[in-house]
Amino acid sequence: MEELTTRAVNVDEMNPTAWWTRAVALGLQRRWEPAFEADARALRLNEGFSDATSHRAELMLFTGRPTEAITLTEQALALEPSNSVANGWPLHTRCRASLALDRYDEAIAACEKSAALHDWWMPHLYLVAVYYGGSSCPLM
Repeated sequence: MEELTTRAVNVDEMNPTAWWTRAVALGLQRRWEPAFEADARALRLNEGFSDATSHRAELMLFTGRPTEAITLTEQALALEPSNSVANGWPLHTRCRASLALDRYDEAIAACEKSAALHDWWMPHLYLVAVYYGGSSCPLM
């Protein structure tokens, strides 16, 4: 991913998808600052890019800022009000951020919505975490 995303942004520095993909690759490597920078570049090129907004929420969550993550998930959801598949991921991020803040009812609601929109095992795992004991769960 490192090589391919570097090539992608070098081929077209004005392509927000290339920068978002670069941000994802850097985030997976836990290279937080460059990931934030690449994500910001994607959003400067397309401020209505819901995937980049949602990914920025992920980065906030990974770097210990769950309140900011929730705000960004709200923005991402507002950018895609009619696209249920696109909303599955920001809702999943909201679930995890709410769990990190010990807001269990909010976490349950977000995880249930995410699971209903996107048939994936991860929201179910976090529902178990909420019911198991919240942020004291070993999954956090």
